[in-house]
Amino acid sequence: MKRIVIYSKNEVEFYSDCFTQAKTKFVYLPLGIEKISKSIKDRPIDESDYIFTAGVSNRDYDFLISLIKNTNYKLKIACDGLSAPHHENDSITSEASIQ
Repeated sequence: MKRIVIYSKNEVEFYSDCFTQAKTKFVYLPLGIEKISKSIKDRPIDESDYIFTAGVSNRDYDFLISLIKNTNYKLKIACDGLSAPHHENDSITSEASIQ
């Protein structure tokens, strides 16, 4: 995992203290987009890149899966409340580790 996106500056510090071995992987990204200048579909995708998400509460994984369904993006979901993958671009696990 290259980066872990956090939407709160305070949480970056908190998680960095909790998970010292991954301290450099936590990055703050403001929630929302001010200006979209290029379509996400126009951006190159590296074969090893993927979107990772985790958690159980307040998640709409069906919606997220439907968004990437007809793209080349790979999706990895860590959640013990979901069943098998919905299509070839996603994988679901009940366990996750920081590498």
